[in-house]
Amino acid sequence: MSQDFRNKKIVIMGLGLNDGGAGTTRFFLRRGADVLVTDLKSKKELWPSIKKLLVFKKECGKKCGRLRFILGRHRKNDFKDADLVIQGPGVPDNSPFLAYAVKNKIPIDTDIGIFFARCPAPIIGVTGSKGKSTTAALIYNILKRKYKDAIFAGNIGKSPLDYVDRIKPTTKIVLELSSWQLEGLARHKKSPHIAVITNILKEHLNRYKNFTAYAKAKALIFKFQKSGDYLIINKDAKIFLRSFLKKAKPRIIYSIRILAKSDFAIAGNIGMATAVAKLCGVAEHLIKKSISAFKGLPGRQEKIAEINGVSYYNDTTATMPDAAVLALNSIKPVKRGKIILIAGGTDKKLDFGEMAREIKKLAGVLILLPGDATKKLISNFQNLPYRRIPGLHPSEAKTFASNSISKQTNFKMFEVSSMKEVVRIAYSNAKMGDVVILSPGAASFGLFQNEFDRGEQFEKEVMKIKHKT
Repeated sequence: MSQDFRNKKIVIMGLGLNDGGAGTTRFFLRRGADVLVTDLKSKKELWPSIKKLLVFKKECGKKCGRLRFILGRHRKNDFKDADLVIQGPGVPDNSPFLAYAVKNKIPIDTDIGIFFARCPAPIIGVTGSKGKSTTAALIYNILKRKYKDAIFAGNIGKSPLDYVDRIKPTTKIVLELSSWQLEGLARHKKSPHIAVITNILKEHLNRYKNFTAYAKAKALIFKFQKSGDYLIINKDAKIFLRSFLKKAKPRIIYSIRILAKSDFAIAGNIGMATAVAKLCGVAEHLIKKSISAFKGLPGRQEKIAEINGVSYYNDTTATMPDAAVLALNSIKPVKRGKIILIAGGTDKKLDFGEMAREIKKLAGVLILLPGDATKKLISNFQNLPYRRIPGLHPSEAKTFASNSISKQTNFKMFEVSSMKEVVRIAYSNAKMGDVVILSPGAASFGLFQNEFDRGEQFEKEVMKIKHKT
């Protein structure tokens, strides 16, 4: 066990419900640190993560350091007395508690930063506005065919620090990296050996002052690369990153195609994954086999059920309008069937104009979850006749009807307040050949713990109906 953190006071700011915060906490506990986990969420909200840590601490016993929790609030003194503060991905840089730590000369780092500083192997980093999880997972699945000890971690909800003790110089490491994680990594002036940018779309404008600031954060993935490193990027992203690429030192690769589109089961950045695999020495026959076998990730245009000839898709990770537009254009109903879209939620200061236009063109029924993004989406339908549909209590469902906005003769729009009501209305409005798509185009804050909880609730309600029919 490494001794450099023994008896040091470590503050983990932001536990979260994915395993990233828990993995980071385990790393410091194994090294004998005195760990304080603080989060604005309550014990009840965070119980799945807390339970994992309590079980780990019990199994680890006296070999591990002390573990404490401060939940539902942060305390200033905790940030004054610490030896190190670990900033979670969801914690903004302008947090007053981080500012207080800086004022008191307390160092701040992230799990990704600490991992890069300690990792003995070259790292493959994948970022982008859409498709980074699927692309990173595909790269990992290809590499796993040849390198059995390959590791996949990062923004998928797994802290790479959970794996740091077993990594050798030859280990292949794939990290999905968010813009926030890249900002934390910039403190170390490090970038991955192979950097992949899937795309750059308007996203997270609730956290960044404008699109340029967001693009700048994404560009950090290659900012500190050297001449022997590689940047794999698509030409659309190159347009948005042009000014940042002027000083780029790595070799730039666009994509490599070895399969026709009909040869693989998922849509995504196959060419980028292929380019990474070839750089890592994977044979072409293994690449083809991996791509053909890859079925994608949960919650990403995932078909979860078919009930009475109606297909149900979970695309809950579509947290921006562009992603919902992609789903609308990718998932097709059968013959004369219609699209029933479930959308809306919390706004991230994004434009819903194009999404509204695509809904008008392609959808027959729109079911809206509560939130300020929903209000913005509705405002794009303000010229449509509006009437309240009676008899839908307790959901207080509403609908619009118009013959002019869609190829369908009746376009319906509902506002509901629970996932149970969402699925009930979708089921009652569906007929054979239709597709029901949960592709919100917005964040999940408020009604759900996160986008994965949203998807799980959707799947749970769909399965209830499936088992009844």
